[in-house]
Order: sequence, then C-alpha cells, then structure tokens
Amino acid sequence: MKTRKVAGEIAGGRVARLASVGASWHAATMSDGVEVRSAPAGGQGLFAARPFAAGATIRRIGLVREVTAERPLTAGETADHVCRIDGRSWLVGAPDRYVNHACEPSAWKRFDPDGGPEADMVALVDIPAGGEITYDYVLNTHGGGRWACGCGAATCRGMLEASWFDLSEATRRRQRPLLATWFVRRHAARLAQEGMA
Repeated sequence: MKTRKVAGEIAGGRVARLASVGASWHAATMSDGVEVRSAPAGGQGLFAARPFAAGATIRRIGLVREVTAERPLTAGETADHVCRIDGRSWLVGAPDRYVNHACEPSAWKRFDPDGGPEADMVALVDIPAGGEITYDYVLNTHGGGRWACGCGAATCRGMLEASWFDLSEATRRRQRPLLATWFVRRHAARLAQEGMA
C-alpha cells in the first residue's frame, strides 16, 4: 500500500480557489492538466490528464492557509493534508493534497527562490497522460516520524526516514539541486560539513 501521509516540509503555493468536491472542481482540475482518481495501491492520487515533459511546470501548488494554535484544523480538515514548510504548518488544497509518495518520484516541488512557502509542481521525468504524479516526501524534511513505504518502486526504501539527512549519500547528492532555499538556509552548516553547500 502506498503511503498516504503528506509529510515533512514539502509543499507550497497560493490559496486554492477550487472547491474540494463536486463537478466544478473536477472540471477545473482537468483544465489544469491534472485529475484526482483512484490510485493503483488504493486511496486517491493525482494523475496527469495530459503529457508533461521532464522539467515542465505542471501547476502552482495551492495552500489553503497556515495552521497555527490560534487557527487549528477544523471539521473536515485532516493532518494528512498538512505539510511543514520552513518550520510552519500549511494546509494543502485540492487537488495537490492527493500527490502520493514514491521513492522514484515523477515530480518535485520547486519553491520560489525568495524562501517563502509558494511552489510549483514540476515534472522530474516525462509523465505520460494517465501517469501518476508523485513526490519523494523526504525531500526538504528534517525531524519527525518514520513510516513504512509501499510505493512499489524498484528502489523502494521500505521505510521513509524522518530526515533528508538519513537518506543515502547517493540519493542526497542526486536530490541536492532540488532542495528549497529555506531548507538550505536552515541546514547550511550541515550541508557544508557534508560537502553539499
């Protein structure tokens, strides 16, 4: 079974303007080139409604609002749709909240260089129409829990680590160019110590 938890410091975007249910939401997501539907391992996932070439921006990721002690989750909102960005918690809007984890992801979140929470969903590889859009949830994370992964990739790690720094050196070196500005700023000393500044 695929991991369903949106975890760590990964996400970004503007306030979602789409309703989370109903035909109008589905039609709007189709026009964005993505659609939510049943995922092969169960639950729901986000899929390409048209092809995306590697490096193409798929869409701007929608954040509903920051979640704080003063503005906690309310009825109908779930912690599975909350992500951590630069030490703050954000509720991810639909359809972006349906992106599942994969150890060999098809996309990543390209955060704005100013260090804010806004980000674009970008294809890492060519994604055909009908292909599932996935992220590596461990990218831009440090601290938190571990959980089992069942993404089915040939290189599935089996367990998702609580920190990007716990990944293999080869994986970290491959993912280093994808790190968010805010993550690099927060962990500059450790990145320098590991020769990845």
